[in-house]
Amino acid sequence: TSLFDPVVCECVYRWFSAPDAQVVDPFAGGSVRGIIAGMLGRRYWGCDLRSEQVDANLIQADEIMPDIRPEWVCADAMDALDGL
Repeated sequence: TSLFDPVVCECVYRWFSAPDAQVVDPFAGGSVRGIIAGMLGRRYWGCDLRSEQVDANLIQADEIMPDIRPEWVCADAMDALDGL
């Protein structure tokens, strides 16, 4: 199991995106990137092939920050990105 370092994630978002930016994560296998994006005021869209991972991300986000909701979808990112 790997965990995306939240401090690295925060640094990348702060350095390379505006406070109101849209973060697109086509490989959203974990909740860290979405939660940090929400905490920093970025809109987040993450996609993963596994519905159980998307469900786990939503549960973790609700436990950590119930007022901010990153968007996770279960789909193939190549197909889902056509609609953005």
